[in-house]
Amino acid sequence: MENVFTAICYIESRGNPYVVNFDDPNGGSWGVAQIGQLKLNEFNRANKTQYKISDLLDVKLSKRIFLFHCRQYKDIDIAIRSWNGSGEKAQKYLKLVKERL
Repeated sequence: MENVFTAICYIESRGNPYVVNFDDPNGGSWGVAQIGQLKLNEFNRANKTQYKISDLLDVKLSKRIFLFHCRQYKDIDIAIRSWNGSGEKAQKYLKLVKERL
């Protein structure tokens, strides 16, 4: 799973933990894995934590959230696609990740 996380971080931010994308319509995507508020809220609810969006600049927290996300799926390909959305865009994203593995 480490190699998948590394590939996603490269695609999302070129490995830069301080990237913030305010163009995301859900309030921005933060950190090395470009996590948004919705994924953070899911993680906080499930784990009874209270992380803030700015905490996503911590690579270790981003990785914990990514691994939490992956555990929601039985198939890693589905987990990867859903990290980026759905439909054709998500299928292209899966291809990009697999090329980095």
